[in-house]
Amino acid sequence: SAVFAILGSMAQRMGTTIDKVVASPLTLTFIAYPEATSHMPWSTLWALLFFIMIFVLGLSTMFAFVEGLATCIIDENPRLSKWHWLVVTLICAGSYLLNLLCFSFQNGFHIFQVFNECLGAVSLPGALFLEIIIVMAYYGAPRLFRDIQCMHGLPTSQFTRFFRNLGVYIKITVTFTEPLLSVIMARIIAYGFIGLEISDKKNDEMFTYPSWTVFMGLSIDAFPLLFVPIGALINYLQFKKKGEPIADLFRISDDHPS
Repeated sequence: SAVFAILGSMAQRMGTTIDKVVASPLTLTFIAYPEATSHMPWSTLWALLFFIMIFVLGLSTMFAFVEGLATCIIDENPRLSKWHWLVVTLICAGSYLLNLLCFSFQNGFHIFQVFNECLGAVSLPGALFLEIIIVMAYYGAPRLFRDIQCMHGLPTSQFTRFFRNLGVYIKITVTFTEPLLSVIMARIIAYGFIGLEISDKKNDEMFTYPSWTVFMGLSIDAFPLLFVPIGALINYLQFKKKGEPIADLFRISDDHPS
């Protein structure tokens, strides 16, 4: 409701309709909202609070990314566990420099616009598909439930027997509901990007980005999926170097929960 209130107020000031006030979500965030706060009482305070909110929101979304990547690096190199702070610092510094190189040039906004529109088009459906295949079809739900029991123990009450850990609700969700909804969501996301065109407004005129920019954005978004076959290749080379049977790569160890 707050979004439509702000857009309605701006549309009235500009003498136009709501659908013509902003051209993209980025315009809504960085142009429309600041413009709306400038007409409020105590405009400086509201503008400050708005951008603090944007900063905190962006910061919170980075915690999972940074900690997830740091955990993977430390798990593969246990000797780095005492240098956790340094690993996190290097990840943050590297991400900052990479984004600075990509988005700080004159056309950085357009690059960011392409990234913003294409993000999740390939990687999210691909990750969902791989999770369903690997976890549910190959690893199997019984082994997954055994791992949960190993980590959390058996349910201790009527409530937990239904809702928590190995409860009926969790088993139904993991076995049926989650794979079904994942497939549906992946299909919707992929379908939404068929024939994708990225548009923006310049000098009060709409323009469309060339098709090669969409291909570039989708290719970059698909890049993280390459780490799946790369990881498989690394494991294959390690097994081959140690002289261990390659079949062990595909054999699930029953005495070692994941």
